[in-house]
Formats: sequence, C-alpha cells, structure tokens
Amino acid sequence: MHSIVRLYRALSLRRRRQLLLTLAIMLAGAVAELVTIGAVLPFLAFLTHGGRAGMPATAARLIGALGVDDIFSASLLLIAGA
Repeated sequence: MHSIVRLYRALSLRRRRQLLLTLAIMLAGAVAELVTIGAVLPFLAFLTHGGRAGMPATAARLIGALGVDDIFSASLLLIAGA
C-alpha cells in the first residue's frame, strides 16, 4: 500500500485528476453492468414461466404498469433499456 501512495504522490496534478476521472468512469461502468444483469433476470423469469407469475413482485408491477403482456413486448422493453 505504501508503494501505491508513493506512486500517487509522484504523479503531477494533471495526471492525478486523470487517474481519478478514469477510476470514476470505471466505477460508473461497473454499476451499469450490474443494472444490465439485474434487468436480464426478470426477463428470463418472464420467458421461462410464460408470464409475470415467476417474477419478483416489483418487476411484475412495473411490467404490468407498462402494459407488457407478451414475450415480444418484453423483448422490446429489454432492448430499449439496454
């Protein structure tokens, strides 16, 4: 850990800012990946159970509020979300 701190201190102010911006963008990308994976699970439940029956209650209410009732509409919703 001491070596990382020494390396960080050796960087110029401009490079430190670039490093922090890069880390922030990487974190945002990781969160986006988690959201994408989380969106696929209710969709797979929709496909395997033939409807909203096997979905979590929150996802079923959301899909019901959007008026999605068949697999094609659910596919379009997932594509639009991605």
